Amino acid sequence: MKAPFSSRSRLTRVIAIQLGIAALLVAWFTLGLPRLQREWAAEETAKKEGRIQSLIQSLVAEDPARDLPAGSAAGYAHPQRLVSTPSEDEVKQALGPIDGLSGDFRGGVHLIWTGTNHKLEASFTQGRLYCLRVEDVHSGHGELVFESSMNWQAF
Repeated sequence: MKAPFSSRSRLTRVIAIQLGIAALLVAWFTLGLPRLQREWAAEETAKKEGRIQSLIQSLVAEDPARDLPAGSAAGYAHPQRLVSTPSEDEVKQALGPIDGLSGDFRGGVHLIWTGTNHKLEASFTQGRLYCLRVEDVHSGHGELVFESSMNWQAF
């Protein structure tokens, strides 16, 4: 009579262990994994912000010869212009995967990347960059930067 009782006790213990493992897996997939995914996404967004900043610094130059009243306590705004016009592939390679894509009626392509502080929209016509739209994510203010500083606009 000890054999059936012993095997039943072992069976109960095995089932309890399996239920415990299943409960741990459910807890991991509902609590732990989403938290890790959020951390990974935040790290990737921070890296993207750094790539956005470095691209802006390499492509945009101020034109201090054209000081314009900015209407702020700081004084004057310096219009900006594009130093170079890289191809669509070069910009994609510098910034990584795009976050958004749109087109216009003239065949232009608008690619969007969003970092932690800035949203960058690069506009291309015939595969060449013609405009950068840099927007602060928190305030919504930004600039439109073209090849000529005469077309520069702050918003």
